[in-house]
Amino acid sequence: MPSSLTQNPSIMLIIRSLYLAQNRIHVGEKNKMPQCPSMLLTGQAKLELGLKEPPPLVMLANESRQVEAKFVQSQLINNLGLDVKVDKQTFKQSLVKFRQGEFDLARSGCCDGALQYPVFFAEIFDSNSPYNDMNFENARYDRLMKLTHETEDQQVRMQAFGRMQEILHEQVPVIPH
Repeated sequence: MPSSLTQNPSIMLIIRSLYLAQNRIHVGEKNKMPQCPSMLLTGQAKLELGLKEPPPLVMLANESRQVEAKFVQSQLINNLGLDVKVDKQTFKQSLVKFRQGEFDLARSGCCDGALQYPVFFAEIFDSNSPYNDMNFENARYDRLMKLTHETEDQQVRMQAFGRMQEILHEQVPVIPH
């Protein structure tokens, strides 16, 4: 099982493409898709990462999430030119595969509290968190998380959370639902 998301070239391609898009493309009017030259950004990301063609991706999905999985699959194929296969499993088997890391992409859920309580959401990505199912590891992130727990200075805490957000923005493809 990979120790980090960044060991898979296809995942790095998605992360880099999303990063390039977020820093160069602005969303247009409400209910209108942004004009995103995603294939150009994917091409640039391939060059930066030294990839000719990224390896195929396996997206883990349980039987109740097939519509979502097919949508994400079509978006990654049509907009980024990636080869994505959906691994359809029963709910129980998908949990086993999820915990064992037998996937490249997966839809994961947690209670809404994680998004309403930002500290809990940030803790998910700590290397030692029991909720870090994606096995994300970043020593700097872990040090900053520790700092947020040890300091009483709110300005220091907010600066640490800001740096942690930058790390996640650059390294982790997370799309809150």
